[in-house]
Amino acid sequence: MLLIEANQGAIALELKDNLPIEISFPTKNKKEGMQLFSGEWEDKNINWTLQNDSSVDDLLVHEEIVDVPFNVVDEVPVFLGCEDESTNEAQKKCMTDAISKFVSRKFNADVALGLGLSGRQRVNSIFKIDKEGSIVSIQSRGSHPRLSDEADRVINLLPKMIPGKQRGQAVNVPYSLPIIFEIDG
Repeated sequence: MLLIEANQGAIALELKDNLPIEISFPTKNKKEGMQLFSGEWEDKNINWTLQNDSSVDDLLVHEEIVDVPFNVVDEVPVFLGCEDESTNEAQKKCMTDAISKFVSRKFNADVALGLGLSGRQRVNSIFKIDKEGSIVSIQSRGSHPRLSDEADRVINLLPKMIPGKQRGQAVNVPYSLPIIFEIDG
């Protein structure tokens, strides 16, 4: 027998006979051995029967998570060389440092000299690490289109990573990268 109580806040609600009742699980995670039952009203009681050839997996709605921000994703994407970091926070720091070092090594700041630019230069870049760990959707904005193009070129050279995960599923993770450098002149 299953006792069902319905409450709205602290107020007990009355269940009306012969009306459908939907019971949902508080989590989408399936517990081992879960089975589905359906119930029919019978003499002011619900007669529960095991559903044939159905499992909870058949009814779970797999939500499509499009993008999960870097700062909130359960498991951040992992940059080559950061695999041994034991916590998500340590992997975040390792990845951020590794991307910054990579971009600093590959970015050709001389492009700005050829444009007659001087002083502090900033290029804001946004890209995604997709569900396969590839770098996609690169968008850069700098004080000159050639600086933006150089940022895009360098970001496109980033190695494939282990993708980020949210609730155990690989997801796209947007990443923002400011590129700042000084030109003497």
